[in-house]
Amino acid sequence: ALEMFGALRVVAGCHDGTAWMWSLDTAKIVVDETWRGTLRKWMDSITACAVVLCFILLDVVSSLVFDFAVPSDQQDCLGRESLAAQSITWTVLSVFAVDLALHAVAEGRAYLYPFHLSNTCDVTIVSISIGVA
Repeated sequence: ALEMFGALRVVAGCHDGTAWMWSLDTAKIVVDETWRGTLRKWMDSITACAVVLCFILLDVVSSLVFDFAVPSDQQDCLGRESLAAQSITWTVLSVFAVDLALHAVAEGRAYLYPFHLSNTCDVTIVSISIGVA
């Protein structure tokens, strides 16, 4: 892409040797500097994704530890989770719910309309997880 005289020029070549060029007026490229735009950029950043990924790993590791590493004689006779396991589960679910809410606030109405399968799946999975926990 080349920028000359206030226009962004996009050049594309095809396999048969033809070249195409489009000019876009750079004045029409809108920069979203609102608080929602800033929130959207931060929620899509590698830092926010890494935080969510760390909480996913914490949940997986804690599930494995509490399911397999705790001896059966130290488990609750009613099959209830320990206080530590419940605390980790609720902390992770809270982080997921906050992440979901921040994405919904940042995107506004566009978060669910028009229909986005990934966003709808996120809402469904977090809702069911909170309901089951």
